[in-house]
Amino acid sequence: MNTTKVSFSIHNELLRSLDALARQAGSSRSALIEEAIRLHLQRMKAVEFRRQIAEAYGDGLDEDERSQLAGMKRKAGKMAKGKKW
Repeated sequence: MNTTKVSFSIHNELLRSLDALARQAGSSRSALIEEAIRLHLQRMKAVEFRRQIAEAYGDGLDEDERSQLAGMKRKAGKMAKGKKW
């Protein structure tokens, strides 16, 4: 995977916390920031997926359909948190 250097501003206190976490994890700032962004994007995709499901199927569902929708939402939530299905 190719990488690109970026520059951004961050509050000093947050940077100190990031550096402490990186030292504790034996990782780099860049790796932690990249992982945080990746997880956030996964969560946002899952939220959008659940919104689309609710929009498409949320009205007028019978009991079985509501149960299936609940299961789909649970799976999407686990996916957003990076858990295995």
